[in-house]
Amino acid sequence: MRRPAPAAHVRSAVRLAAAALALWAAGAATLGAQGPSPARQLPPRALEQIALLTADKASWTPAERKLSSQLVHELKRRRGDPLFEALPKLQTRVEVDEDGSLLVDLKAEVTPGLLAEIAARGGQVINSHPRFEAVRARLPLDQLEPLAASPEVRSIRTADRAVVWKVDTSEGDAAHGADTARPSFGVDGAGAPIGILSDGVGSLAARQASGDAPTPVTILPGQAGSGDEGTAMIEIAFDLAPGAPLLFATAFGGQPQFAQNILDLHAAGARVIVDDVFYFREPVFQDGPIA
Repeated sequence: MRRPAPAAHVRSAVRLAAAALALWAAGAATLGAQGPSPARQLPPRALEQIALLTADKASWTPAERKLSSQLVHELKRRRGDPLFEALPKLQTRVEVDEDGSLLVDLKAEVTPGLLAEIAARGGQVINSHPRFEAVRARLPLDQLEPLAASPEVRSIRTADRAVVWKVDTSEGDAAHGADTARPSFGVDGAGAPIGILSDGVGSLAARQASGDAPTPVTILPGQAGSGDEGTAMIEIAFDLAPGAPLLFATAFGGQPQFAQNILDLHAAGARVIVDDVFYFREPVFQDGPIA
């Protein structure tokens, strides 16, 4: 698709902004007769900015429409697009490494051809999950739009970030009465393997050496993660149910990887599965892959 010249692009945006201002003025006059609340009226500059962004979005190519707005705007900013002359305070908050690459999540039909194209464009596939139609990859920023043109790709956005609900103590042992249940009922968790998902198990070996964590702990291959909140969770599970076999997998790596690790922990024998992780982009009004 042929794109309009930058100058024409800005002129069109300004005309739309003027039209929006005219509509706003007409609407304000109508509402003024009805005594509207001042809080409902947006300043003219705000309406102009909205019109500029709306006009810009209307000009996006089919490939650009598959990218998140942050990615499109970051590409435009680096190209010196006139949009940023009109909106100099527009921020993308896209984190790009010094080599020009960034971590992204693709919603796509996961095929060998798509994975090969990612590699051909200088990218690295971090993980891929055909079941969840998801790929996490590190790619050069300037290769995202050409990749989005692939028919297998439905959308590309910056990689989803995970956050842990941090815990540091085992006060739950007494709070739940587990410390009295164990001797009273003669149970210690034996026969009920526990699967744990968190960030990583960086100090697990040290905690095993000190007797604060059991030996062994089954870690799913390639899923040790990074960080140490997983070690803390292992310590807590060991305190509450010292006889339970423990398994671990990271919940980081994206929502599809989190979901796959839940399935893999169950397949490995876990009958109780716990985690302390959430993603800001988890769906609110419908189930996502983790659910």
